[in-house]
Amino acid sequence: MKRTTKKLVSMLLAVLMLVTVAMPVTASAAVNYVIKNLNAGTWVGQSYKYNGQTGIHYTYYKITVDKAGELDFSYKGDEYGGITLYNSKSDLVNSGTKYSRTYLSANTKNKNIAVEKGTYYLNVSSGSWKYTFKAAVNKDNYRMGKALALKAGATVRICQSPKMNYGRWYKVTLTSKKKLYYATNYGTGNVGSYDSNAYLIEIYNASGKRIETVKNGSEIKYCTKAKLAKGTYYIYVKSNPVYASDRAYAFGNVVTLKWK
Repeated sequence: MKRTTKKLVSMLLAVLMLVTVAMPVTASAAVNYVIKNLNAGTWVGQSYKYNGQTGIHYTYYKITVDKAGELDFSYKGDEYGGITLYNSKSDLVNSGTKYSRTYLSANTKNKNIAVEKGTYYLNVSSGSWKYTFKAAVNKDNYRMGKALALKAGATVRICQSPKMNYGRWYKVTLTSKKKLYYATNYGTGNVGSYDSNAYLIEIYNASGKRIETVKNGSEIKYCTKAKLAKGTYYIYVKSNPVYASDRAYAFGNVVTLKWK
C-alpha cells in the first residue's frame, strides 16, 4: 500500500511538472519563488512546495558557466522525475510565449545539453539531480578540406552549442572493400523535437560526391547500402540547435560519432 501511494504521489508530481512547463510561474501573492546558486556536483531535490497558508513556493537553482560547453545531468529517484532548464530569468515569471527552456525526464537516455557562456535556471519536478560541466573543445573541421582523421572504433564527442552549430567533417579510411558501419547519438532525445531537420549525417567519397544522407534521428546505428571500395571517405555530422517557442535558438546538442 505504501509503495502504491508513493507511486501515485510521484505520478502527480510528474503531471504537475508538465503543467509548469506549459505555464511558467506567475508572480503573485500566492505564488513565490527564490533563486539559489547551484555548484557542479551538488545534488538538489524538488523545487515545488505547497503551503496551505502562504501558497505555492518554487526554488530555482542558478547555474553559471563561464564558457561554452555541455551540462551533463545525473539523476536518482523513480521513473517520474524531471527537470526544466531555462536560459532566461525573465522566463520564470513570463506569462507570454517567449519561453526559452528544455525538459529532461528520468527516462531520457542522454542527459546532456550544449550551452553557451551564461546563466541558466533549473526547476526540479521530483527526484534528485546534479550536474557537471565540460568545456567545449571545438576543432576547426568545418569543411571537407579541414576534416579530422577518425580511426575505426574511436569515438568523437561534438559539443554543438547554438553559436558553434556548424557541421563537422571527419575523414575515415577503409583498408578493404566493405560496408561502412557508423553509430551516432545526440542531445537529450527530446530537445530537438521543435526542428523537423534536427539531425543530419552525410557520407562523401574522396572526390566530394555525396553517397548517402540520413536525417532526423537521435540514436542511429547504420551502414552504407552497398560495399565501398578501399579508400578515403568523409562523414559530415550536423545537429540543429533547439528552437524556443519564439523560434530563437535556446540550447544545443551533444553528438557522439564512431565507425568501423
